[in-house]
Amino acid sequence: MLDVSRKTVRTGHAVSGILAILLITAFLVSTVMVELSGNTMLITQVKQGIAYGVVVLIPTMIAIRMSGRRLAGTSQASLIVRKRRQMVIIAVNGLFVLVPCAFGLA
Repeated sequence: MLDVSRKTVRTGHAVSGILAILLITAFLVSTVMVELSGNTMLITQVKQGIAYGVVVLIPTMIAIRMSGRRLAGTSQASLIVRKRRQMVIIAVNGLFVLVPCAFGLA
């Protein structure tokens, strides 16, 4: 196994989290803006761009999951246990609801 310092993992976790938030925000803002414009060609282009963005978002979310799990270790703290449960629900929702919707709308 690769020996990576805790500081490096924490930095990677933060960078991945920021990237994911920026991508999701960009998806939301661009969708709202083009929907308000009413330009169907522009709406189609943005939806296709979002589909391509999902291809970047998925590995980013995987990196967040891996680094978060590494940072949490085997901790049984209530906050960590609760966060693990929430992440499972969020991952299932993203994989089986949000990703198909993103590609279906593209």
